[in-house]
Amino acid sequence: MQLMGQKDIEGAKKIEISMGVKQGNFLLKVKTLLIQN
Repeated sequence: MQLMGQKDIEGAKKIEISMGVKQGNFLLKVKTLLIQN
């Protein structure tokens, strides 16, 4: 059971990181658009 829990935690962290990367990319795009205008 502990092994499954560990894998779940690692999976959740990876999902959080990928979500953060997507948000960061989105914010960068918004910033560049605002600067261009």
